[in-house]
Amino acid sequence: MKKTIFIPILATLSFFQLAAQQGFNSNTETQATFIEHEQVFDGEAEFPESDGWVTDLESVFTATQEAELETMITDFEEASTHEIALLTLNSFEPYKDVSEYAASLGNRWELGKAGSQNGVVLLFSREKNLIHITAGEGVKNALTDKVCQEIISYTIIPEFQKENYYEGIKLGLQQIMEKLNSGQPND
Repeated sequence: MKKTIFIPILATLSFFQLAAQQGFNSNTETQATFIEHEQVFDGEAEFPESDGWVTDLESVFTATQEAELETMITDFEEASTHEIALLTLNSFEPYKDVSEYAASLGNRWELGKAGSQNGVVLLFSREKNLIHITAGEGVKNALTDKVCQEIISYTIIPEFQKENYYEGIKLGLQQIMEKLNSGQPND
């Protein structure tokens, strides 16, 4: 992975916030959050070491599932040069906001090709019921806020609500890859 500045577009939703919007078993009010990256944490944060394109700190995936996701992302990167990191985690401290954490992680892991800023971070926390997509500046035309929200809301979350985390992530990655290949949001 080569050094690039990671300027994100963000989409964050709680699994159960979306459930309320779609009429599932929840009475909480739905709210999608879209935030431009702003550095709020001034110190030096410790980030997990990358295990490759997939870093599963919550042990959500089986070894076979993790290997399949890794292969899927590797094949895509080799064909397109776009870099996608998938991270499961249960804490993004000392950051106060997952979007800040994701953008800083993308920078720390040097995600995206130098000069292209074509990296994407897909992270989620089963424990915190959060999922987040951060796209580098070079791919924001294809992965707009609206597109990221739709991928999360209509593809990933319905599978997560059935505790089908692997299938939700796999389908979400496929949609991210389709949007990146087309270069257009098609919304």
